[in-house]
Amino acid sequence: MKVEFSTELRMEYLGDGTWKLLTPFVARIDGEPYVVPADTETDLDSVPRLPLAYWLAKGRAVKSAVLHDWLYRLQKPRQWADDVMLAAMEAEGVNGFMRRLIWAGVRAGGWHAYGEKNSG
Repeated sequence: MKVEFSTELRMEYLGDGTWKLLTPFVARIDGEPYVVPADTETDLDSVPRLPLAYWLAKGRAVKSAVLHDWLYRLQKPRQWADDVMLAAMEAEGVNGFMRRLIWAGVRAGGWHAYGEKNSG
């Protein structure tokens, strides 16, 4: 799987861990464009507030997190969306150890966010 980011990510902080996209954000997954619309809100990477995990992972995969949140909202299959995030982190330049660590966290805890994003 190959992910490429086609636009810059422009956001503003709204408070309480929420960000809003100022412009559309485009990523290509195996050549197919996915557009996250302007005004979409995201919590970015939902890293547990455990001190070590938070220090290691928070903010390392921002573009990947925005794309991943959008794929969850589109109700794409969770395993596929999580695998896209892994490939997106590589495109974003996150090192291999950290990619695997973040991906493992997403696989372990993402079911909760997936359910929330698909419930309404």
